[in-house]
Amino acid sequence: MIKQLRATFLLVILGLVYTNTICQDLNSAIINDYNRNSISEIFIRYSDSYNSDIQKMFENRSVSEKFDVNEISLKYINSNESRNIIKDDTRINPNRTAAITNFLNERNIGLEVVSYIFNRDANGKMDLSRIHERGLYTAKDTDVRLSGVKVRGLFEMEDYGHELISKSYIIVYDFVNIRTEYNNIYKEDYYKGQISAYVFEIQWNDEIQAMIFDSWIDDDTPQDQIAEKIKAYNNIYIPVKCDLRATTTASTVKDKSNDFKTWLAEANNNISHEIQKNFDDFAVISAITNLNPIRSKIGLKEGLKPGLRFYVYENVMKGDGNIAKSRQGVLRATHNIVDNRYVATGQNPESEFRQIAGNKLELGQSLMEKRDLGFSLSAGYASTLLRGKSNDSIAGNIGGAHIDIGYEIFMKSKLMSSYTMIACNIEASAFNVALSYYIGLSIRNFEILPFVGFGLDHYSVPDSPDIQSSEGSKYGAWFVQGGLRMHVNIYYPVQFFAACEWNQIVSIGDYYDELSGTIKEFTVDNSLKHYKYRSLNGLHTYGGIRICF
Repeated sequence: MIKQLRATFLLVILGLVYTNTICQDLNSAIINDYNRNSISEIFIRYSDSYNSDIQKMFENRSVSEKFDVNEISLKYINSNESRNIIKDDTRINPNRTAAITNFLNERNIGLEVVSYIFNRDANGKMDLSRIHERGLYTAKDTDVRLSGVKVRGLFEMEDYGHELISKSYIIVYDFVNIRTEYNNIYKEDYYKGQISAYVFEIQWNDEIQAMIFDSWIDDDTPQDQIAEKIKAYNNIYIPVKCDLRATTTASTVKDKSNDFKTWLAEANNNISHEIQKNFDDFAVISAITNLNPIRSKIGLKEGLKPGLRFYVYENVMKGDGNIAKSRQGVLRATHNIVDNRYVATGQNPESEFRQIAGNKLELGQSLMEKRDLGFSLSAGYASTLLRGKSNDSIAGNIGGAHIDIGYEIFMKSKLMSSYTMIACNIEASAFNVALSYYIGLSIRNFEILPFVGFGLDHYSVPDSPDIQSSEGSKYGAWFVQGGLRMHVNIYYPVQFFAACEWNQIVSIGDYYDELSGTIKEFTVDNSLKHYKYRSLNGLHTYGGIRICF
């Protein structure tokens, strides 16, 4: 039996080398990586009132479809410390990497994970059923087709499951500094807190692999060898090491909720995003299998969602002969996502993507998940072309700063983009804030977006006895707007943007109407100064740099 197991592993290695060589011959950009990971989750347990709800969340929550779960007996680590750590009036999110690493290794948690993967029972018997099951489920449809033609068919995919042992991780969560704070805006108490997640990797290698097989027990193992093999197995030490510590915060203020479970849900979402954003091993990697539209054989099994961002790479040889990946484009998943949550057979359909940036793509290029928040930040220069209302001396150009924050709304159409944006224009004598909705055409490297919105314009007046600046509402005006905006990629996520808009005032304050389109003189610090008050009605333009994140 031992010889058969070792022969199976040898075939795995030969198959990987052979298949990878063929893929590189076909297209050097294909990443032949079976990157479905398995995880175990643990949380740090404190003796306080929050612990019960945190424990219930871990007991009841479902793990993303893109991960297998390794069930282990350790569900939490007890801590005698306080959940709240304050130093010099500042709340500290402590780095517990060393302490958690020592605890997990002293418990030999790595061996417990491997025991689950090899389906080891109370009598020490093991088998490869879970390995085979995961090897088939993990395989992407393209892998099955390559395997069937190039190596040994469906059985080869079962052998690939052994590779998943080195892709086994333990995530330890630490929720600290949880408290309620009074919010002066909403006049209520809201939950706030900090979260850390520690991602540990099983240190699997050839030496440990050999020890596992030397102590292997199954139905064919001689009875007189079982006790010795159990003893040998229990003496195997499989260390873990921390690959990542991710940190974030959570608050229920934006949810306008003082429910602790709402805070927990927010905390869980925030830390999950931080882990997957900063840990490439959890990123989905696949290959482009069709063009027009762009498609790839990944789907719900890999956690694919509409709007999820992917970078497209190909391998290039540098001058020193080394191979490096070169980014060729940026994609987003569309709403056409396949349900591939079953064993791959080589026949399942593909999910569709739309290209938002980069060069013309080719079959076989690799796409790699790169999560983002769907937000953008723009900054530039704004100019009003129609200025004077009654005084021609101020007609012309009075400019200022433009800043806006946008959020993308992912649409079903592959040729359309949609955003909501909050914009602010700041000039010497005025400023305004507007909320707008954008929808328009989106093609590779370019978007053109008609928009409508509304906002509040406000004149700035000096602190002068000539005018009662305390009556702020009388210096404001509500307006509606419509316009056209475009985005052009420079090198994604950096873009150039430009827009023109037409504003129309619909409600006006008394002093605002008096000042609009005039030049006023005010005495400020015993000196006479001139303030130009442009008329908002009419055409405005602005442009600058936009960054997507």
